[in-house]
Amino acid sequence: MDRSGFLPRLGAFLIDLGIFAAAVHLFMFIDVYVNITTNFNNFGVICLIGGAFLLLGYGLFEVIMAATPGKLIAGLVIASDDGLPAPRKALFKRWAIKQIAVFFACPMALLWTMLSPYNNWLRVPDFVLPGILGLAIIDTILTGILLLIIMGGCFLALGPSRQSLHDKIAGTAVYRARDLHAARAFSVETT
Repeated sequence: MDRSGFLPRLGAFLIDLGIFAAAVHLFMFIDVYVNITTNFNNFGVICLIGGAFLLLGYGLFEVIMAATPGKLIAGLVIASDDGLPAPRKALFKRWAIKQIAVFFACPMALLWTMLSPYNNWLRVPDFVLPGILGLAIIDTILTGILLLIIMGGCFLALGPSRQSLHDKIAGTAVYRARDLHAARAFSVETT
């Protein structure tokens, strides 16, 4: 059974990116509208909370359905590297590896926000600022390195195994859903 290569996976990613971007822009529109029409006066909060829920929702979708919405639209599914259904643990591990840069980017964004001259919600004593700056720089560099590793690891799907870095670590692979279902329909089970 053939695994899905780089281009179909890239297409699924672009579909996911479009859905994600549309949703984030919707959150931004709501955020602007709420801040203009009310005295909420905290631009970005709705975007941040909405984006966090969107990211978690996408992760749950990938773990529960073994595919993102983009993969489903493209007819792809995540399975074990032997073609059997992937266990939830492997799907969660795959998702966590793919999102590791995001896990580091969240505290990074918080640290840089604390250093912003427009930070009016959390006053930071002056003697703490150099430490926060150091952590923000270290976290930014670490996030960038992790992002490059994950992005570069996606290009491993161009190789003969057609598995990206997160697939290799989690023991998963991406297949065309119709091929996977057809192979299961014709397999003979022995007991």
